[in-house]
Amino acid sequence: MQKTMESLHWLLDYELRSSARYRRFLSVVSVSYDNGRAGFKDILSGAIRGSDEVVQFDHGASILMGDTDRAGALTAIDRYKARCDGIMDLRFGVAAYPGDGSDATTLLAVAENRVNEASAGDAGAVVWQ
Repeated sequence: MQKTMESLHWLLDYELRSSARYRRFLSVVSVSYDNGRAGFKDILSGAIRGSDEVVQFDHGASILMGDTDRAGALTAIDRYKARCDGIMDLRFGVAAYPGDGSDATTLLAVAENRVNEASAGDAGAVVWQ
C-alpha cells in the first residue's frame, strides 16, 4: 500500500488517540532531503525502527514514532544522520505529543514548520523547539 498524506493523517490520529488513552508520548519527524525519493528508505533501512511509519513525498518524508518522546526522536535522528553521512543531505523538524499539540493537523504543521526552518540551516540541521 502506498502511503499518502491522507494515510499519514489517519495513522497519526489513531496513534494520538492511543497515546492520550494510555498516557504515552508520540513524535512526528519531518525530513527534508534534496536527492528526491529514490533510496531514502533503502539508505535508512536498519536505522528506522520496525514500529515507525514512514510516508515519503517528493523531497521529504514524515516519520511517525509511537511511544517516543522528543528525546527518543532526537536519538533516532542521530542514527539517521550517521547512516546518511556523505550520502544524503537531510534536515529535520520534530513535533511531539503532548507538548506541541494534541491533534494530527497541529502536529504535522509544527513538524513541517520546523523542517522548513531547518532547511535554511546547514546539512543535518534539527529544529525541535
